[in-house]
Amino acid sequence: MPASTLGDALQVTMPAECPPTLRLQRLRGREEISRLFRFELELLAYRDPSVESIDPLKLVGKPIGFAVGTAEGPRHFHGVISRFVVGDMDANNNRWFRAEVVPWLWLLQRTSDCRIFQNKTAVHIIEQVFQDLGFNDFLIDVKRTLASRDYCVQYRETDFNFVSRLMEEEGLYYYFDHGQSKHVLTIGDNVDRYRTCADGKLPFRNLQGVVSEDPVILAWERQFEFRTGKWAQTDYNFETPTASMMTVLSTTVNVPDAKKLEYYDYPGLYSERVMGTGLVKLRMEEEEMDHNVVHGASNSRHLSPGFKFDLSEHNSHTEEGSYIITSVQHTADETGNAAEHGPMEFYSNVFTCIPSAVVFRPARITPKPVIQGVQTAVVVGPSGQEVFTDSLSRIKVQFHWDREGKYDERSSCWIRVAQAIAGCSWGFQMIPRIGQEVVVDFLEGDPDRPLVRGSVNNTNQLPPWPGAGNILCIRSNSTKGGAGHNELMFDDLTGSEKYFLHAQKDMHIDVEHDRHVRVRNDEHVTVEGNQYYRYVGERHEVVVGKTSIEHVGNVEVKFHGASDITIVGDQRAKVDGGSHLSISGDSLTKVDGSVGLQIGGDFACKAGKNWAVEAGLNGHLKTGMNLVLEAATITLKGAGGFITIDPSGVSIQGALVKINSGGAATPGHGCVVQSPQSAKFTEPSKATLPMESKTGSSSVTDFSTKS
Repeated sequence: MPASTLGDALQVTMPAECPPTLRLQRLRGREEISRLFRFELELLAYRDPSVESIDPLKLVGKPIGFAVGTAEGPRHFHGVISRFVVGDMDANNNRWFRAEVVPWLWLLQRTSDCRIFQNKTAVHIIEQVFQDLGFNDFLIDVKRTLASRDYCVQYRETDFNFVSRLMEEEGLYYYFDHGQSKHVLTIGDNVDRYRTCADGKLPFRNLQGVVSEDPVILAWERQFEFRTGKWAQTDYNFETPTASMMTVLSTTVNVPDAKKLEYYDYPGLYSERVMGTGLVKLRMEEEEMDHNVVHGASNSRHLSPGFKFDLSEHNSHTEEGSYIITSVQHTADETGNAAEHGPMEFYSNVFTCIPSAVVFRPARITPKPVIQGVQTAVVVGPSGQEVFTDSLSRIKVQFHWDREGKYDERSSCWIRVAQAIAGCSWGFQMIPRIGQEVVVDFLEGDPDRPLVRGSVNNTNQLPPWPGAGNILCIRSNSTKGGAGHNELMFDDLTGSEKYFLHAQKDMHIDVEHDRHVRVRNDEHVTVEGNQYYRYVGERHEVVVGKTSIEHVGNVEVKFHGASDITIVGDQRAKVDGGSHLSISGDSLTKVDGSVGLQIGGDFACKAGKNWAVEAGLNGHLKTGMNLVLEAATITLKGAGGFITIDPSGVSIQGALVKINSGGAATPGHGCVVQSPQSAKFTEPSKATLPMESKTGSSSVTDFSTKS
């Protein structure tokens, strides 16, 4: 390849720990947009015994500068020594050394982390990563407004891979601007960030082996590559579950038959369709970026990735124009004996470039970490709270690998909790509480998309029934304080099967239609307070056995309608106190047998109108002392006559009236009253109290020992 001899010898500025007598003899290196540069320097110590003091351990990691001569002065390169090799000393007491030079960004391959960034753009995250490591030689010039990332995780990932991945996802490119004493990482996203190199206009020369002392383009080969004609992607946002997230964009590259080919991807990693429109444009630009690439060769020392130049004097005028360098491979050799003949420098490069109107979009080659399987984490929230959730029953957690979290409400984003079933205002709801250990899965294995699948016990969070494999239980814990609980428990031990339900305070049962309860054995109900029943319709009750009811206080019963009572057998009632009966209407009683009424005290009977007593056979009225019949008119009537006493006097009328003559008093049967049978009362069996369960404890919320 034709080369240039113009300029001073190769120059190197070694770290202070190295003798200044080392000379740069050869260099090989490659630079590329959005890739780390790497140079290999061959250094010579010419008959210098002081090089014996070189300690490679003191050189690796140190900055180094070197340069290639040009007519205007040296073209500088700068980097960090990543590897230093000490060679053997030859017969002439010359010793060769090799140094591998990389950018400071390369050092980020030697540090990794697990941490969470919230509510930051990719640019802010990248800045924080650099500054946390003490690197400030960077310039970020991004024109687009990047979306803030609610939750972005670096998981078991080198810092270099992490920032590279973010830049690739956002379509940000980077290159290095070399100076004499430092190199600056420049990050951009538009063509305005392209800078013009010192050799801003380069003519094309096909010199075929002739050495040129002027910077020229020595080879030029344009390559076109087939690319897909369309990019489509979609995603899903649970906050807008019915919204279409599909975005599609066709290529602007006019390649025959390309438009019928499409890349389709999911998930697109965006939460709104407008964001997806911007991202699908980035993906299409990434696809189109190297559709039209030039491979060339040059002797210009100033060609550098991220810098542009104008091609002139090409045989085909259509090739002339402005191009942005995407990669350069440098070769420089200093031949001759520096001490005896002086140096002679030879330099050449090969490069790739694209039209400068094309925005460089880096290929997404950095893999995003994938979490295989599930992890566990601790539920967190504000200090002093036991439950921390939102309207979607989401929670926040702290992962065991998160060493920056403070076990508070800022430890993670809101994370959805998988339930047994989740409907529209119906389903299952059980929200893990602060301090509990939960099982976290990740959608598509993406650390940025956690999903809580359940919870697990540990020695601080024991189960409600430790070791009881026959018990299925749902037990809550009263909050705040944990002094009570609600519980639903099933004991499946054969022969002792049991269903247990416990309400710490109130229990409400709402049945919209029928309720059927069947108890095949005894039922025990204990109400330690008041009991209230309200029946809006009819009430039907059948007791196929004896009923024993004991009321320790007063009983008040009010019927708003008729009361019908049918007793198939005997009825016995015992009232130890008084009995009062008030009837607003008629009182009708029919007794097919005898009626006995025995009164230990007075008997008073008063009728507001008429009073009639009739016996089918005999009637007998007897008092122990006096009997007084009082009325306005009294009539005593028999078969042979009557006696009337009225205000006019006493009238006696009969077929034959005898006074103190003949006849005899007909004896009465007397009053024989059978004493009623005493009402039988059997003490009702006492209701057995239901079993009681032990109340759980609040989850551990003191994380001071973990801080």
